[in-house]
Amino acid sequence: MVRRGNKRNGSVALLGLVGLMFLSVVFLALVNYCWVWTMRVQLQNAADATSLATVQAFANDVLLVGTEPGLSENFLASREVGVEYAAWNPSLGQPTPLDSNIGNTVPGELVLGVIDIPNKIIKPEETAQTNAARVLLEHVQGKRGPVITILGGTGILPYTDVQVASTAYLDHNIIGFRPLGSSPIPVAPIALPAVANDPFAASVTDALRYDAPRTRFIPGADGLPEISFTISLAPAPGTAAVYQTSPRNPADVLRVGTTKDDLISLGGELRLDDSNRLNLPPYVMSRENLVRLQTAFSEVADGRQIAFAVLDSVKANAVVVKGWVAARVVRAESVNNDAFIFVLQPTLLVQGSALTDATRVDINGALVPTTTVGKIRLVE
Repeated sequence: MVRRGNKRNGSVALLGLVGLMFLSVVFLALVNYCWVWTMRVQLQNAADATSLATVQAFANDVLLVGTEPGLSENFLASREVGVEYAAWNPSLGQPTPLDSNIGNTVPGELVLGVIDIPNKIIKPEETAQTNAARVLLEHVQGKRGPVITILGGTGILPYTDVQVASTAYLDHNIIGFRPLGSSPIPVAPIALPAVANDPFAASVTDALRYDAPRTRFIPGADGLPEISFTISLAPAPGTAAVYQTSPRNPADVLRVGTTKDDLISLGGELRLDDSNRLNLPPYVMSRENLVRLQTAFSEVADGRQIAFAVLDSVKANAVVVKGWVAARVVRAESVNNDAFIFVLQPTLLVQGSALTDATRVDINGALVPTTTVGKIRLVE
């Protein structure tokens, strides 16, 4: 007698085969998702690096001067930097191509302009007010082509569109500085007197320009003024004030910058309070230390960028400041035994240790407006 096979065994085998096929599809779908996700992440990294590098490239003294033909040349050079950074950040093993969009048209892969921060809208513009760069990278039909997926050979979802965007901008709403790690911040313990909130507003002299290759100033106008400030043993209205935040001598702080240890008594940072003011302890100057400070000013007259506080008032127990500006030291020279003058030229200092807060703009007469200090941020 011959016994036939159990139909139940055949059903189990069939169900197992169906289950295996289902798990295979799920596995392929997961791999496919990871493939597309990796592509998107790499594209986003390329877009972020490109937008940040582009703003970093045009945020310099040429932008601060704001005249042609320097501006156009500056923006053109910044576009070339953007294209390079995109290529240096590959996606799926290939360099990321970027159209420099020299016409600055919208939509475009690289757009320079002025950004409206609350609405995150960039207006295409290449002027002294330009403060942002927007990068758009698309893998769609007609632009780089869609991303070929792992499932392409099966005919199931053979390709997909990937689009990423990144906008970086230069934020001038500076409320202070926080040292990054052990690196000092280029902040001098000096507060400059200001006319209408701008220490450089009263200057009409433009006889020198900074020669970067030779790290010195040479004769010739460059669109940036020079202005003299006085430091004396007995501070008077209209003179610069010296403050102290650590046991170190202000001359040494000027030479090497302000460290986190210098700011322990202030919580490790320089930050305006809720009324956009900061009270700092005054430094009682001796004749010996006046000479030391003048010597330090002469030593830093090498083209380095330095941030100075903007003076609000001097009280018996405090130097009150209301913001910061950046400058290069041109020179320092004696007036008499009780005072010396130092000459500054404004510069655009882009500093990662800067603290910004756009919500402070309308508080207590607003933040001190400055085009000389900024921090580059990502919007999206």
